Amino acid sequence: MRLLPIGVAVAMMITAAASSAATVENLTDQVQRARTKVVRVDRAAGKILCAESGRWVPVARQDLDRVQPGDVVRLERGSNGQPSRLVIVRTAAQEMASPEN
Repeated sequence: MRLLPIGVAVAMMITAAASSAATVENLTDQVQRARTKVVRVDRAAGKILCAESGRWVPVARQDLDRVQPGDVVRLERGSNGQPSRLVIVRTAAQEMASPEN
């Protein structure tokens, strides 16, 4: 009789652990998708060309002054039709100096 409740408890713990791992993996995937390398900057149009998607993304103009091709950035999507905001994760110089390359 005592084995049944222990078996149920172990099954519940395994299910909870699998669910937590899936949540962490999804969060990691979201972070990676939100990061991109800047290929080109079109200041006149207010856009950057993203390496991962190959698309031009409208960006807040004040963010364009500090971004350069080769920078790794995180895009924070704008709301209500506003352009995305950029957060520089690593500059092109930091990216080139990284031992990962």
